[in-house]
Amino acid sequence: MVETRKEADPDVDPDALRQRVVAIGMSWSLAQYALVTLVAALDASGEWTRDGAPTCAHWVGDALDIEVCTAREWLRIAEGARRFADDRRGVQPPADAASSGAGRTFLSSTM
Repeated sequence: MVETRKEADPDVDPDALRQRVVAIGMSWSLAQYALVTLVAALDASGEWTRDGAPTCAHWVGDALDIEVCTAREWLRIAEGARRFADDRRGVQPPADAASSGAGRTFLSSTM
C-alpha cells in the first residue's frame, strides 16, 4: 500500500496544528498515566471482586469497554513503573557527583 500525501488545508495554520497535536498528546499521556495508576490501585484494593469479576483486568475491560488483554497490559505497565520507582529509591549517585557534575549524567542514565 502506497501512502499518498493529502493537500494541506489552506485555512489551517500549520504551526497551530502542530501545537494542538502536542498539547492533546501531552494531555492524553497524563490521562493515560492517571488511568494506569488508578487501575493498579483498584487491583490492589480488591474492590473489583464486589462485582463478581474473575480478575481486575476483566472488571476494567467490562467497565471501559476495552479488551481484557489491554487492561492486563495496563496492570503490567503499572507494576513495571512501581518496580522502577522502587529501584530508583535505592540508587544513590557517586559521592563526588555533586562537585564534579557527574550527577547529571548519573541521573540521566538511571531514568
